[in-house]
Amino acid sequence: MALRDPQSPSPSLKTALLLLIASFFPFSSLAISPIPPSTDTLVSPSINPAGAYDPDRSGVSTDYSCKNPNGTWSLVTISSGVSGIHWAINPVVNTLVLIDRSDRDDSYVKDRNGNQASASMLDLANVTAGPRGLDIIDNAFCSAGQFWPNGTLVNTGGFNTADGNAAAFSGVRFLDPCPGNGDCDFYNYPGVTLLAKRWYPSAHLMPDGVRIVVIGGAPSSPTYEIVPRTAPADAQLRTLPVLVRAYPAPLYPFLHLLPNGYFFVMANYYAVLYNFDTGDEILLPDMPGNITRSYPYTGTSVLLPMSLENNYTAEILVCGGSKFNPNPGRDLPADDSCGRIRPLDPNPKWVMETMPDARIVPDGIITANGQIMIINGGRKGRAGLNTGPSNIHDPVFTPALYHPGAPPAARWKNLAPERLARLYHGLAILGPDSCLLTGGSNPYDCCVGCGPQCFGANCTGADDLCYPNEFTINKFCPPYVSSAIPQPRIVAAPATIGYGLTFVLTLTIRTNLTVPAVRAAIMNPGFGTHSQHMGQRFVWLEVDYTTLNYTSATGGVTVAVRGPPGNTIAPPGYYYLFCHDSNIPSNATWVQVM
Repeated sequence: MALRDPQSPSPSLKTALLLLIASFFPFSSLAISPIPPSTDTLVSPSINPAGAYDPDRSGVSTDYSCKNPNGTWSLVTISSGVSGIHWAINPVVNTLVLIDRSDRDDSYVKDRNGNQASASMLDLANVTAGPRGLDIIDNAFCSAGQFWPNGTLVNTGGFNTADGNAAAFSGVRFLDPCPGNGDCDFYNYPGVTLLAKRWYPSAHLMPDGVRIVVIGGAPSSPTYEIVPRTAPADAQLRTLPVLVRAYPAPLYPFLHLLPNGYFFVMANYYAVLYNFDTGDEILLPDMPGNITRSYPYTGTSVLLPMSLENNYTAEILVCGGSKFNPNPGRDLPADDSCGRIRPLDPNPKWVMETMPDARIVPDGIITANGQIMIINGGRKGRAGLNTGPSNIHDPVFTPALYHPGAPPAARWKNLAPERLARLYHGLAILGPDSCLLTGGSNPYDCCVGCGPQCFGANCTGADDLCYPNEFTINKFCPPYVSSAIPQPRIVAAPATIGYGLTFVLTLTIRTNLTVPAVRAAIMNPGFGTHSQHMGQRFVWLEVDYTTLNYTSATGGVTVAVRGPPGNTIAPPGYYYLFCHDSNIPSNATWVQVM
């Protein structure tokens, strides 16, 4: 049956106003080019005097063919400018934004005012141009972030500046997307701040596309607030009870928007449904095992892909963490368990599974074909900077691929290992070429100022493992890129797609396909920091197979696709658009959902 266009939903006045603003932001349906190899000279670093860690950067593959059945690693750059604690990809222009901290001088790049930069921007289509330093105003160390529908990054919270100025704790910063050779910097508006100081908060765009909820963060961790403050009720702090119960681990709580407009919120091992408009809270079962999942015993969480086939059912995957210990030692073990829960079921229950490796501070990344990559992290210790003997160590180099729809015994597969440790402040994000980027890692101040080749310059004793401040960015092509099936390619797509409305997608794809082999999906790669990927979500779109049409003259294929059903399934904003041939994804094209 062909798809029929329903009545277009009427956005709220606030959403309409914001989307009017968004219309002034230029959009082009770019064909994304693969990231070219870096021409940086690889350096084999000196040996750690303690003998703890000796990564071989000279052995990082520079093979960009990506034809290894277990995935292929390659070098993007050894000089990201700053050791990015926070990552986001600017929509359309494909620039990677990296934010470090400003209370120490350990970057390799200056901003346009000649000051040591604590943020940088890297053009993913031209990494050989090197990073550009960004002026970020104050100290966004351990902050949160979300994108508005017009592509503006809104960064909230932070930490003291080097001179002790505490204003950044309640800071709100903005960055408009611009190309790598552009002149954009972070900016703020006088008087626009958070109501509370927030260090280690989480944030998420509300379904209206205007408001962002910001929750937790020291020292005001049990509260939440809305920015911008568009209603009288937004002018006050409100207590979030689950964060009170979660003490001593209420920081960087997990936060996911659900199809009914409630949010899944989890801290420690406590989970709830919460309505930030009404204050309604519905308790969910505690995650079994008495394992702390939030900072500083950090695990990761993912909202699994939603689709018409699963009736847009929300299901959350939570993996890793560690058991709380008031006196954690060197060998505090990470946990290898994962749990899945459908929080909107009438009787929600956790279903537990086991990962191939125990991990603390892992990253859970949705891949371009809707599988989950658990990557980065360590087997021992806990999150935090300079936590002494309990500092995270024993890195897990091997990514684990998780197939949510496979039988339980067949869901996990270990892939090709990376050669660099990605521990505390390490990161991963899905790039527009359908491969993952990994970078960061700076769990020890003992390497401050001596760069990516520093191992133990200011460290003493065997316990000072001193994994370095890491400036190298690598790329990991998952196994789907190694398939004998060529990647499909998006030839033409609309700049915007509407809720529940059909649009035509033009592809280059094999011509002998069975009908269900052609699929399409949208994905928000999110704002990443501290194992949290705020706003990350993946939605399979409905494809009308009766419209599939091969054009022999061009070798192209056209097909009608329907946009997501509503703003609680996919909040307004920019998303990657992927097409798929038998589970093999294309590179992404950016589209604006509105």
